[in-house]
Amino acid sequence: MSKKMLWTLIVLMTLVLSGLILIQTNLIKSASEIREEQFDQMVKGALKRVVDQLELHEERVARESARAGKLPGESNAPGNINIFPRQEIGRFSGSFRFHLS
Repeated sequence: MSKKMLWTLIVLMTLVLSGLILIQTNLIKSASEIREEQFDQMVKGALKRVVDQLELHEERVARESARAGKLPGESNAPGNINIFPRQEIGRFSGSFRFHLS
C-alpha cells in the first residue's frame, strides 16, 4: 500500500467516525428531550389528579357542612386545623426546646 492510499484511508476513516459521533450525539439529545417531555406530562397528570381529589374533598366537606347548617371549617377550633384530611399527621401537640451550650 502506498503512502498516498494510506493517508486517504486515514482521512476517510476520520470523516466517517466524526459523522457517526455527530449522529450519535443527535440521537442521544433527541432521546433526552423525549424523556423530559414524558416526565413533564407525568408530573402534570399527577398534579391534575391531586387537584381533582382536592376539589372532590372540598365539595364533600361543603355538602356535609350544608347538611349540618354550618359553614365549611366552622367546627374547627382556632389552632386546631388539620391540613391533611385523611391523616392525623397535621395535628401536633407538644413543645420544642432549643438549648445552646
